[in-house]
Amino acid sequence: MPIELTASQALGLWHGAALDQVRHDDRDLTLRQMAILLHIYLVPPPHTVRGLAATLDVTKPVITRALDTMGEMGLVDRVRDDADRRNVIIKRTVGGALYLEKARRSHTRSGPPAADLKGMRMTMLDRRLHAYRPDLAEAGLEGKVEASRFVKGAPARVAVPVLAVRPEPDVARGIDTELLLGER
Repeated sequence: MPIELTASQALGLWHGAALDQVRHDDRDLTLRQMAILLHIYLVPPPHTVRGLAATLDVTKPVITRALDTMGEMGLVDRVRDDADRRNVIIKRTVGGALYLEKARRSHTRSGPPAADLKGMRMTMLDRRLHAYRPDLAEAGLEGKVEASRFVKGAPARVAVPVLAVRPEPDVARGIDTELLLGER
């Protein structure tokens, strides 16, 4: 369920998230690195150096430097595109997913930082951890998400290196997100 925030509320959320990251994690990402990381994990793949440079309106060397640092931290990985060896595909890593999950949990636990957010019901759901889409959702999410039908789910663990999750059960549809080996 989308919520609308004023500019002050949005800045308050951003402020709280930045404070949590500085207080609880030694990895000090720049704003550019965080924008790249969030883009890689929130926008369906594939991601290339060329595509990230166009999205951020910077040069490819700028992206490469940021990815070098983030790669050393274990947040992303790079591989050559087999179809076009000129392209470098940016891959998600378990370390990057855990970094963002830790940030999400830390910020959710501490609650909204801005005083003017009092009374707002805010639920941040990670699509990798919560099964929902407009036509179907797990029963435990009833009242938290909008879906035409709710069912009791069964726990499962990913047993392949990368599993594509689509917005609906149709191979022709794009990838919504990816699950990594061992995730539930």
